[in-house]
Amino acid sequence: MLPNVPSYPGALHPLVVHFPIALLLVTPLFLLMAAISKNDRPQLRSCILVLMALGVLAAWVAVWTGQHAATLARITAPHAASAITQHEESAEATAAIFTVLFAVFAIRVAADYLRKENAVRRPMRVFCVVFLVVYCVCSLVVVDAAHQGGRLVHEFGVRAQMGSARLGGTNP
Repeated sequence: MLPNVPSYPGALHPLVVHFPIALLLVTPLFLLMAAISKNDRPQLRSCILVLMALGVLAAWVAVWTGQHAATLARITAPHAASAITQHEESAEATAAIFTVLFAVFAIRVAADYLRKENAVRRPMRVFCVVFLVVYCVCSLVVVDAAHQGGRLVHEFGVRAQMGSARLGGTNP
């Protein structure tokens, strides 16, 4: 038997929000490995690209499900309206910022691949160090979005409607 599957996107929000957090915050470890590696490791760059792509995709899915959840949360928890707005803004900023970071890294990796030069290792190491610093600073936005979401649940008591949610209706 299948479990009760949520019938509206907002109910999926608690299930998907942890993926972008984990994927985007583990990526710097791989960037660090790429930056300090003595040998060129194209597989490592590919891994970074995959982690970032999955993290960005998961971030946009979390934003989408969060927008649906926020619509209902503003009705059921009007006392949390400003916290909901702060969480939304941080989450949207996360998705946008990491989309740009992914594009920058993908363009750099593609450029190195197309050049097919052996002399690209040192500039790639420098790029990875600079990119790692920028990435870590941008990760503060992810942490803020996660913190704001945690406040909604633990401080304001906002919960997802796991059944069939209808505005103005009841949840069976």
